[in-house]
Formats: sequence, structure tokens, C-alpha cells
Amino acid sequence: MRGRIISKSNKIKIFILISIILLITNVLFADSVKIKRTSFDETEYIFSSQLYDYEWISLNHFLKTFGDEFDIDYDNWIIKSVVKDKKITFYGGSAFYKVDGKLYHLPAPIERVGNGLYIPFAEFVRILKIHFYNKIEYNKEIDTYILSPAEYSLGIIKVNELRNGTMIQIMADKAFRKEYCKIWNTGNWLYFTVLGASIDIDKTKKKYSRGDVREIDAIQTKESVQLSFKFRNNISNYDFDVNEKSNTISINVRKAKALVPNVVENNKDIRSKWLIDTIVLDAGHGGKDPGTSYGRLKEKDIVLDIVLKLGELLEKYLDVKIVYTRKTDKFIPLWKRTQMANASNGKLFVSVHVNAIENSAATFGTETYLLAPRGTKKAIDIAAVENSVIRLEENQGRYKDMLSPQQYILATMAQREFMKESQELAKLVETQYSGRLKQSKSRGLRQASFIVLIGASMPCILTEVGFITNKNERINLARSSYRSKIALSLYYAIKKFKIEQDKKITGSG
Repeated sequence: MRGRIISKSNKIKIFILISIILLITNVLFADSVKIKRTSFDETEYIFSSQLYDYEWISLNHFLKTFGDEFDIDYDNWIIKSVVKDKKITFYGGSAFYKVDGKLYHLPAPIERVGNGLYIPFAEFVRILKIHFYNKIEYNKEIDTYILSPAEYSLGIIKVNELRNGTMIQIMADKAFRKEYCKIWNTGNWLYFTVLGASIDIDKTKKKYSRGDVREIDAIQTKESVQLSFKFRNNISNYDFDVNEKSNTISINVRKAKALVPNVVENNKDIRSKWLIDTIVLDAGHGGKDPGTSYGRLKEKDIVLDIVLKLGELLEKYLDVKIVYTRKTDKFIPLWKRTQMANASNGKLFVSVHVNAIENSAATFGTETYLLAPRGTKKAIDIAAVENSVIRLEENQGRYKDMLSPQQYILATMAQREFMKESQELAKLVETQYSGRLKQSKSRGLRQASFIVLIGASMPCILTEVGFITNKNERINLARSSYRSKIALSLYYAIKKFKIEQDKKITGSG
């Protein structure tokens, strides 16, 4: 095949076309410069691009983001804006700009790139410093330019009154290490100290006429800042977390609610309300959600059989009320399971599941989980599988608030009120598995973020009774007799737990 000869004029046209494409691509896939208005504001990513081996920044994007007004004349390529009450004008292709009508010279003309005007970034920083932000600084740690650095390291304090507690957010201009913070309380006062911090005392002090938080006070010492929060009622359940990415300190407060009342009550009727008389049994998955499967063997069928066998044992021998989240092959949304538990005034919540793991047919055994915001990588992976059922639900939006950082922290705090009891029950379950399921093994207690456990106002556990991906364990799980052994193990664990907890309440034994 004969080669095609390209003329000199066509070569020039191709060269120009390639140059234009490269220039457009450079803009489309532009980099960005991180800029904050103040130390406590969110970071804005302003478009930038490499031109002539220098970094140039988009005037359009910056002035739209940080200017009070913005207007662009595309016919004449003129941008007008207002920054900090000063009028500023830039001209495409010109080496001049105006501030409040006065003309200033630039070392290089402003470039028109695509639909915007670009200016050398180093020169633009100089302009900002001269006319608008004389304290502009570059924070190397976070690779961000701050237009108006704060005089104090602690700034805005937000009080968020949530449905199940209160979250206090403290904005900082840098990341404070958690070990440099201390929290404690006395009655209805909560105290929080940050070592090496500074704060504007006059702007911090506040009083509120409504809500759980009634007053905020601050003391500045040479070494630290102490914040004092006065609540409407006494508090005893609180925690805090430091987000080093957003430089935010979050204090979370929730009223304590112990399983056994921390008061001396002689009235038997009052004390009896704490007895474990209602147990909620949750057979995982169901209906259109089969859970983990292997051929015709489905998790939803295995766990339902175990739960029904367990419920029969508990009703017959412990004289307790059993609430089932499902008794048939029915799909139940995750949120509704804990709602049913709370609505029935349940005193225990036990969710039964079957485990699975990819590329590891040798893995086998039982695991019992508690609700926690963190866990091992494997625990996180298992929780992700169990939580993925929400994709089958019609109203998935309800989980947005449930899984928000604020609500989730408060939810796990609420469960901490029952953490001791949940741990005791989980240990008893794994002990019974070890003694009765000779062909399996206990893999112990773990913590993970299971949605089905969020919001349960009672001791609660999620137990994985075996691995369907292990051949021997799969054969066992398919047998009714083996499932009866699992149910019996759970029965004896719950029985012992109930006896011990009821003794604490009645004061007997």
C-alpha cells in the first residue's frame, strides 16, 4: 500500500490543531489551588492551569467564589467584581487592572483561556495582599492559602440539638491532637480543655434561653483554653472526637440510661419494668434479599429456622415474650427491625446471620459482634456486606441521616450505655458455641458498624453462626439437627444472661 504524502501547508494546519487541542485539554483537566476565606471556613478549590511554565489562576472562578458581586462582558473580555467593598476590574489581553477606578500595571497581560481569564498566581497573590487581604498566608501543612488568618486557634462553636442528643462542634485553625484535650463534668456542667489553644473570650461567651445547652463560658490561660458548657439537666454520658482533616472538634452528649436503674426503688412494680421479659429475635435478610447463598442453600432460610427454634425454647422454658422481626420468608427493611424492637419494649435484641468470605474456603467458625464505629478491616468488610441490603429498599434516603457522622456517633454512644451487658451476652454466646458446636470453632467477639443494630435501646448483638463458603460448615448448616444445636447454644447463653441480670435488678442471690 502506497504511503500518503502530506503537504507542508497541511502539516502546519495539523500542528496548529494539535496545539489548540492540547491547550483546551490543559484547561479541561486543570489543576486547582486550595484557598480558604478564613482559617475556619471550608476549603475552596479554585481552577488553575500551567501556562508558560508558570501557575495561572482563574479570575472567573476566584471572583465568583470570594467576590460579593461578579459580572463578565464576553464581547470585550472584561470582568468586574467587588471584593471587601472595593471595585476591581480585569481586562483580557491587557497588562492593566483597576481598583476603585485607579489603574495599576501588571508585569504580564491577562490571558483568555477557554471561557475565562487567567492571571499568574504569584502576581495575583501580590494583588490580593496589596488591596484586600494584607495578612494572606500559605499554610504548608494543609497546602492552602488563607485570605484572612484567624487571630485565635479556636473559632466558631456550633451547638446542634439533635433528636437523640447534642453535638457541639468547635472549629479550629489547625489539627489538635486528641491527647492534648481533656473532658470531664460536674452535675450539669461539662468542661473541655485544649492545650496550646487560644480563643476570643468575649465572642465565645453565650447564653441560650432554650435547648439543652444553656450557657457557654471560656477561660484563657497561658497554656490552654478551658470551655465550660452548662446544660439544662445533669449529664453523665459524653465523648469527643478530633477530625484532623477538617480541624473540627466534636463533643457529643447524651443522657445516660442504664439497663439497671441507678436508684433505690422498693416498689416492685417499678423495678420489674427492668426485668428481661421481652426478647427480640431477628432472622437476617428475607424475601427478595436471600443473604449469602450457595446453590439452593440460602442464608435467609438457615437463620429463620434457627430463630424459630430458639424462640420456641425461650417461650417454653424461660416464660418470656418473644418478638420476631419476621417469622416467614418476608423482606423487612433494616431500620424497621430496630424500630420493632424498641416499640415492643424489648430488653434484648439478637440478630442471627451466616458468614461468607471470598477466596478463603478454609475459613470457618462463629463470630459475635457488638455495634461500634470502628473495627478491623474484616469486620468492616462483613458489615458492608450485611448493610448492602439497603439497595433493595424503596426509601434509601432515610439512611442518610442515620449514617451521618453526627447521628452515628450519638447512636454508638447510646449503645455504649448497654455495652457492658452486650459484651457479657456475646461472651456467653461464644462460650456456648465452643462447648456445643464441636465441628466449628469460636472466632471470638468483634465490633463493627451494622445498621441493623443502630438505634436499639437495649443490649444487642449480631451473631454469625458459620461460613457458608466453607464446605464442611456449609454441610452442617444445611442440617436441621445442627441448626438445633445453634439454637440451643443461643438459648443457654440468653438464659444465663437473663438470670444474672434479673438478680442485679431484684437484689436476690
